[in-house]
Amino acid sequence: MDQDVKDRFETIESQLEKTNIRLDGFEGRMSGAETSIKLLDQNIKTLLEKTVEIKKTIDDNNENVRADIKDLARKREEDHFVKPLANMDKIKFQVIGVLVGIFISAFVGYIIPNLK
Repeated sequence: MDQDVKDRFETIESQLEKTNIRLDGFEGRMSGAETSIKLLDQNIKTLLEKTVEIKKTIDDNNENVRADIKDLARKREEDHFVKPLANMDKIKFQVIGVLVGIFISAFVGYIIPNLK
């Protein structure tokens, strides 16, 4: 009977050693997994910070583009409407001036025919 107990004790002891070896392997893998999780957490935080910076840059660029578009629209309106209307007024006054000049010349020529 002592031999059976001794054999069982040795069997249990070898099973405990195998279990301890397996537990040590699990602990090593758990430690590696914890390190990986910490690295992933840090990477996620860095990515979130960079994402906020990128969003801010995009928003700034959008505001700049909107301002440029408004400026271009104002310049386009000025080039297509304001300046041509101002030129029309100039041309109108020039035509009126020429017509008045022709009329005055004809009138003066009619009144004083010998000036020719």
